[in-house]
Amino acid sequence: MILKIREIRTTTDINKECVVLEVVSKGNIKGHVLALDIFEHSRVTSNNMRHFVFPDQEVNIGDFVVVSTRYGHTSKQQNKDGSITYFYFWNLHYLICSRQNTVILLQTLETQKAKALV
Repeated sequence: MILKIREIRTTTDINKECVVLEVVSKGNIKGHVLALDIFEHSRVTSNNMRHFVFPDQEVNIGDFVVVSTRYGHTSKQQNKDGSITYFYFWNLHYLICSRQNTVILLQTLETQKAKALV
């Protein structure tokens, strides 16, 4: 896995709530997914799951990826140490960690193909 969750910044301010991920292996973050759900009865339930699917983006070890809850536009920032922080937005109008037992999972997709059900 190229990414690991470093920190989940929870707050009552949607402009500050985010998930901070660290790049631990050089590669492309396409195919990584953050999944938000509720942990109930000793298991994760998927009735209310929300996903953030990462775009096609090459990253290097030491870079960071920040996924903010709020609305925003994808951007990146060069850090003093030469690493890059990539900013993505979940574009939600509510806090993701406002409920008890909230779980954020980082997953990778085995295949990057999708088929629409019609």
